[in-house]
Amino acid sequence: LGAAIATLATLNFTRMQIQPVFVYTYGCPRVGNLEFSEYFTDSVVVHWRVVNVHDVVPTLPLANVQGHGIISPYHHSAIEIWYTSDEPLQYKQCPGNGESVECDYVERSANDHLEYMNLHETCLDV
Repeated sequence: LGAAIATLATLNFTRMQIQPVFVYTYGCPRVGNLEFSEYFTDSVVVHWRVVNVHDVVPTLPLANVQGHGIISPYHHSAIEIWYTSDEPLQYKQCPGNGESVECDYVERSANDHLEYMNLHETCLDV
């Protein structure tokens, strides 16, 4: 939820007229609806939403699922950078408004949420 909180905090900074605001989020879930997404994209000078290969978190909450009757108000903000491979490191900038079908993936992985840019997050035993 860190990336979602960063999204909300960034928008709060812009509303407080702290400019310019730059934010890079990693593994961010959908935070608001389409209107929120458009407002965020228009308000924040630089926003990069980075997604790792098959990270499950950015697929949540679910968007509309064609043919299954799932209607969701949630929508991603643009601009998405989708890392398609860790070895070798490869990425693409996804076109559109944050919900590009060109950057859609079916396979989902919780492990991919724990690793970005070849850095693996773990919980250490204390």
